[in-house]
Amino acid sequence: MAVAAAPDVLESFSPTTGELLGSVPVTPPEAVQDVVDEVAQVQPFWAQLPLADRGRYLRRAAQAILDELDDIRDLIVREQGKTRVEAYLMELLPTVDALHWIADAGPRILADEDIPTPQIFFRGKRSAFAYEPLGVVGVIGPWN
Repeated sequence: MAVAAAPDVLESFSPTTGELLGSVPVTPPEAVQDVVDEVAQVQPFWAQLPLADRGRYLRRAAQAILDELDDIRDLIVREQGKTRVEAYLMELLPTVDALHWIADAGPRILADEDIPTPQIFFRGKRSAFAYEPLGVVGVIGPWN
């Protein structure tokens, strides 16, 4: 049994018309580490940013979506066969809302937390949870 070669590009077709909408290059497995290494060079910059500054970047990302809202909606409609309303209500607005929520709540949720130490042996000591960025992580998430 012959094994089919992996494609060099992924093509996107309209589920409504069958029309080819575009294509993107496939990152071969042997190049994934290079991508991770490249991203890892930038990650320390992000880790050093105060949480409020990270929130500003997330708000800017939300604004970029809003600035191109109709174009992104049209792309979703063509690629996924959704209605315009569904693209807005199920894709775009929840994304913008999530970015704003993370930007607003993130500093509170990720702030250091003092942990009380009532035991007599720990009087005068301070304990705390401190959330630190992990670095580059890979996520394989469901899409449907």
